[in-house]
Amino acid sequence: EPLRMVCCYLDLINSEYGDKLDEEGQQFLSFALDGGLRMREMIKSLLEYSQLGKDQPFFDCIGIDGVVKDALANLHIAFQESPTATIVVSSLPNVLGDQAQLVRLFQNLIANSLKFRSSEALKIDISANVGSSEVEFAIRDNGIGIDPRFRDRVFKLFQRLNHKFEYDGSGIGLSVCKKIVEHHGGRIWVEDSVKGCEIRFTLQFARSESDQKVA
Repeated sequence: EPLRMVCCYLDLINSEYGDKLDEEGQQFLSFALDGGLRMREMIKSLLEYSQLGKDQPFFDCIGIDGVVKDALANLHIAFQESPTATIVVSSLPNVLGDQAQLVRLFQNLIANSLKFRSSEALKIDISANVGSSEVEFAIRDNGIGIDPRFRDRVFKLFQRLNHKFEYDGSGIGLSVCKKIVEHHGGRIWVEDSVKGCEIRFTLQFARSESDQKVA
């Protein structure tokens, strides 16, 4: 609430007195507004992050095909802004998990591919390998990739590997992904890739609907 008030009054100053400031004053006010908005987004993201995994996990049998469909629907506008992007989704299995959290997981990872695309037409590939007790998922793109020196840092809070003015965001998206995956008993990592970025993670395999409501 205090931050919301600060942002509100900065916006009022800008609308009422912005045209009376010189160029440097307008620049200072712009920096203050931008900082306030970024701080508000960071606090919102931290609150969401702190809630993940608080409840005792009672997982359902979740169809990942449906999860990806929901995630893509949520990213409809982002795909409109990248009209040359193509996405290939293999047939994906069922897992044990929380529907809302898994949608958030896939949505964050696909959004990262959209955000960190290169000058080439973006291609995203989502696939899965089913093991005896877990499924290993892979989301691969041909974007700008992740420098190997920073692969151990990308899942930490507020780790931004690119300049904040080049790419928006709070630097918490991959941290949320890590927490969701670990809450589901899995692991997540950056796979060595010749070009682009490949994120892999594991989730518990669900063989049938009879696996519903497994604690």
